[in-house]
Amino acid sequence: MFVLGLAVPAPAWDEYLLRDHGLSLHIFKQTREMELRNNGLLLRRFAVRLGGDPYRPKRSMGDERTPVGRYYVREKKTRTNYRRFLSINYPNIADADRGLEAGLIDEHDWADIFFANVRGAMPPANTRLGGMIGIHGYGGRPEIPIDWTKGCIAVTDAEIDYLFAQIDIGTPVLIYD
Repeated sequence: MFVLGLAVPAPAWDEYLLRDHGLSLHIFKQTREMELRNNGLLLRRFAVRLGGDPYRPKRSMGDERTPVGRYYVREKKTRTNYRRFLSINYPNIADADRGLEAGLIDEHDWADIFFANVRGAMPPANTRLGGMIGIHGYGGRPEIPIDWTKGCIAVTDAEIDYLFAQIDIGTPVLIYD
């Protein structure tokens, strides 16, 4: 990776996500499924609902798209409108690189996102790329058979309770088209 003309080593989190170890979540946008795996072995499969525009990758705040890429659980929140919330580190460095190249963010926003990811902190959500993407429940709402989130991944309240108990901060979350 090159940062403003300098070679920068890949952050430790990238190496962490590339290894197949422990629990991981794999989300498949086309089939609307999420798999909980342990060392690559399928433990459980979940039906998911995605952002309102699920067929294209997330590019900017408000586009109602679910991102595609390698992420990890950065925060676990119990106080939310959606029962429980497993925040992921969107935007990650690859998202920031794309945003900078597309002119959506400037070098300062890129640096804020880059260094937050390197430190293992939550990336800023106030850039044109958006943020606060994660996995959550329905928050007591009835199950809806359409994609309805603002870009997050939704599972039933019972399933988010199960996941919340199983998943630790740092758990890899891989989202595929």
